[in-house]
Amino acid sequence: MPITQINKLEKQNPNLGINVFGWEKDRVIVHRLSKREGSLPRINLMLIQKNEKSHHTYVRWLSAAKASTLA
Repeated sequence: MPITQINKLEKQNPNLGINVFGWEKDRVIVHRLSKREGSLPRINLMLIQKNEKSHHTYVRWLSAAKASTLA
């Protein structure tokens, strides 16, 4: 699913905010942050890309992704 489709997914799920992160040059990057109010539950996804293929995976513990950039 392209990042552009996340807007549609978020519209279909009005009680969720969806954030998308990626990995580039040994750092976590932000592809998309939800503009929904902060009190709504958030789903954090990591976009993994290799050549023409891409895959989203659920990030259960966001600080683990941040900690891995410090190693």
